[in-house]
Amino acid sequence: MKKQSLSILLSLIALVGTVSVWVLWICNTLKLSIVSLDNFIGVMVALLGILVTFAIGWQIVNALEIKAKLKEIEIIKMNLSKQQEDFVEFSNNIKCENLLTVAEIRLDARGYSEAFMYALEALSYGVYCHANNLEYILDTLAICEEKIPKGRKVYKDYHERIMMADKKIRSSQNFYAVRLNYTSTYDSFREKIVLGDKNSYDCD
Repeated sequence: MKKQSLSILLSLIALVGTVSVWVLWICNTLKLSIVSLDNFIGVMVALLGILVTFAIGWQIVNALEIKAKLKEIEIIKMNLSKQQEDFVEFSNNIKCENLLTVAEIRLDARGYSEAFMYALEALSYGVYCHANNLEYILDTLAICEEKIPKGRKVYKDYHERIMMADKKIRSSQNFYAVRLNYTSTYDSFREKIVLGDKNSYDCD
């Protein structure tokens, strides 16, 4: 039985009981009733007790249903959260692969400083998606760093991208997995470069 139908039924029973009490009271006052008012009130009190018991039971059923619904909602929220995490990890993995591909292209073209920047950005996404190629990215960074000459000028926006990627890598919970190799390579790179004052990407 639907909740709305049950509510209507209980309301009708209460209305009929109230009208019956008033009719019986009037009939008893006018000496028209063969049933005494005391007997009728006793029956009505018993009926009212049954109705109250039923109403309380119905509220308990509603509370259990609400609890079950809340549990379902919590499960749905957990599933959505897991799907969101999976999507973010997938997105980071795609970005990591794309940036690494660009870094390899620039490395083959002997654009070592640009290759270093793209490999660094690839690593900044890789540490967040548990990428399997972190060691390869670190090796690419080391190769680029070795081939960058001391005193290499780095322009402002290029430098900002380097700094942003480095900050992102160090703030990752997985930084411990790459800390030793990464720190030595990055520090050596920082000792070689010179910050320029122009706002243009560095080109080798």
